[in-house]
Amino acid sequence: PPGRRRAAPARAHDGKAPGKSCGGSNAKQKALTTPTSRPGLAPYVSRVVAIADEATTKLAALTPPPKDKAELQAKVLGPLEGQLKDGHLYADKVAAASKANDTKALGELLTNAPTATRADLRFMKSYGFTSCIDAADTGN
Repeated sequence: PPGRRRAAPARAHDGKAPGKSCGGSNAKQKALTTPTSRPGLAPYVSRVVAIADEATTKLAALTPPPKDKAELQAKVLGPLEGQLKDGHLYADKVAAASKANDTKALGELLTNAPTATRADLRFMKSYGFTSCIDAADTGN
């Protein structure tokens, strides 16, 4: 029913605790330092996307209970995969503009970064994926 909160499962079918799946990726994301100069921008963006890709891959590798599989795909994995596609395209554009030393293009890219969150973050938290949000969600 609408408004009813789902109790977070203790474990997915593969025996891994859902919240522990992204621990390493989350630590990598938190260790990143925001660049203060143009040369550091492309590697930073590339690393953010790579970490999100790693975290999403870890989430996708879990074996959820069969009754949850479609909902997880619709609310978490599918949207995160869409964000990753946008993130990879964005990282490629930043790298190309940086390599060409195109400060105008870099400025436009910075002001138009793909920051929209598509995944249902509330659902992720309720399902026990709290530690994955920062690492997997390129929109934050």
